[in-house]
Parts: sequence; C-alpha cells; structure tokens
Amino acid sequence: MQNVLRSIDDDPDSLALRQGLREQDSEIDALRALLGASELLESRTREFLAGELEAEKDMGTNDKLVSMRLPAAEMDRAEQLKALMAGHKDWRGIGVTRSSVLRMALIRGLDELQEQYGDSKED
Repeated sequence: MQNVLRSIDDDPDSLALRQGLREQDSEIDALRALLGASELLESRTREFLAGELEAEKDMGTNDKLVSMRLPAAEMDRAEQLKALMAGHKDWRGIGVTRSSVLRMALIRGLDELQEQYGDSKED
C-alpha cells in the first residue's frame, strides 16, 4: 500500500494537480480579500450570485445597439476613467471596459438632464 501511495506522490501529473489546486486556493483567497475590502463589491457580488441584480436581469434582452461619433478627447477620458475605476477597490475584479464607462456616463448624464429639466424617468 505504501508503494502505491509513494508512486502517486511521485507521479508528475499528481504533483501538477496538487500545485494547480494550491494556486486555485491562493486565487480564491485573493478574491475573498478583494471582496472583503469593499462593502459595495461584496454586496453586489452576493446579489449577482443570487441572481438579484435588477440591471443584470435585463442585460441583453432589452439592450439596443447605438453607434455614435465621439470626440477623440472624450474617448481618451473614457480610457483614463476605465483605468482609474479598474484600480479602485469598489470595481476591482469586475472587469471595467471603456463601453461600461461610457454607458455609466450616459446614464448619469441622462439622469442629470432629466433632473435639470424636470422630466421624470418613467415618462
């Protein structure tokens, strides 16, 4: 029996498997640390995993593709914001893209314009 166990321990595939499992454990610990560092990220992750995020439920089914020209300077600002947001504790691990930055900017801008001109979101 000891010879069988010794041969499993010496097997390169078995060693690679154990190393891979240790690396996965390390990555999971890193994710837990990231989630624990931000209450917002932790709560949104829990909601996402439970299927409770309203915005994500409609993604893809209700979206419309929009194509528009933007000045190069605004695209550069979006790229800079993407890098800043990706490094921020509330967004780490979420996968911030230039499109998501522009989408958030558009939604916030629409909210602000509606507030300024007195229009409700429901109309």
